[in-house]
Amino acid sequence: MKITASSEFCNPQRVTQMDLFPETIPAPAEPPPSASPLFGLKVRIERKDAAGNCDVTCQCGSRIATLGSSAGPHEARITCDNCGTHRGWISREAANGILELIEHFGVPDTPIVFRRKGG
Repeated sequence: MKITASSEFCNPQRVTQMDLFPETIPAPAEPPPSASPLFGLKVRIERKDAAGNCDVTCQCGSRIATLGSSAGPHEARITCDNCGTHRGWISREAANGILELIEHFGVPDTPIVFRRKGG
């Protein structure tokens, strides 16, 4: 059985999938008012290696990250502020602690420092 392309599939005037959808609208720079106060906060990640030296975990060398939306058991996603690499997740416990600080002292104007427990 020989299959040949019909003129219907070879027509350059045919509508393509990209013609069916409008251009993607860029995400807003500011989170919507209903979003968590965590979203958009800057954090500085400080982790120490076994020798006690500060260990930069992002591939670009930056320690500054931004909190964003998440799903599942996590409250927020941590994304490198410089290169956009996923750096980790914020637990519900950590998020509640940060929200309490924001409630009492307001939104910080400098990055919040994240350290491992006991470090």
